[in-house]
Amino acid sequence: MKGRQSKCGVLFVDIADSSRLYRMLGDEAARHLVAQSLRRFEEVVVKHGGTVVDRIGDELMCTFADPIAMVTAAAELQRGARDLGRGPVEPSELSVRIGLHFGPVIEEGSRVFGATVYTAKRTASLAKAGQILVTGDTVALLGSDRGFTLRHADRVVIKGMGGEQDLYDVIWDPLLQTVQRLDITEQANWGVEVSLRHANTAIVLGGGVLAVTIGRGATCDLVIADRDVSWLHARIECGKGHASLTDVSTNGTYVAADGSSEATLVHRDVIELAGAGLLGCGRAPHKGDATAIEFSCRALL
Repeated sequence: MKGRQSKCGVLFVDIADSSRLYRMLGDEAARHLVAQSLRRFEEVVVKHGGTVVDRIGDELMCTFADPIAMVTAAAELQRGARDLGRGPVEPSELSVRIGLHFGPVIEEGSRVFGATVYTAKRTASLAKAGQILVTGDTVALLGSDRGFTLRHADRVVIKGMGGEQDLYDVIWDPLLQTVQRLDITEQANWGVEVSLRHANTAIVLGGGVLAVTIGRGATCDLVIADRDVSWLHARIECGKGHASLTDVSTNGTYVAADGSSEATLVHRDVIELAGAGLLGCGRAPHKGDATAIEFSCRALL
């Protein structure tokens, strides 16, 4: 079936750190809270004219015809999550992260595809618990009479979007607003620079690029086509003087510093990167291996 081209808003809402809920509440209570929350979220989406097109684990993917309705729904989703998290007996600290983007999509039945979906998903992955991030391209469609406050949050490079993309924080609760005294350009360049090289691909994190995804999936920033590599394998982030690697893979990520004969295995965990060396996705690295990534870190003045 040939897809139909159109424009719409795509919103991802994800329950942040749901594994912590299971540890705090126990399996049955946490499962009930997650199910109840997702049902409530679906009601909010429909109330504001949106459509829930997919549910992936503890995450909903939704579409909206109107960008203002989409942002308004996102704010209500955050308030609803806060209220659900308070609980009648013991607070569960339930929180969600939300990312959204408006742009062209390809429709096939009830499903939508394209760069807009990936951009919204990537934006959601950059959001913190309790945060709503919206792209600058979407903000431009909202107009001045929108009824909510926006604050510039970051400037990133999103693969396939061409150049840098501004991200804005939607202030859904005025009591949570913090006055920003550090210029975003100054903040982005305050930290560390990480250089990555794999085969003929080179990526530098620092300044405008603060995070990179690595994996076998085509939507990753650094794609490694090897069966030992997970679809989304790892994420590298830098800023405020530190660089970190987060592994989310099946086989783990190996970190070998220059001059060392041993590699450290990172599996479903986070490690700070420093100096230079090799990363091995799924197996211990050596130069010339298909999964090996050269890295080096240097402080930015």
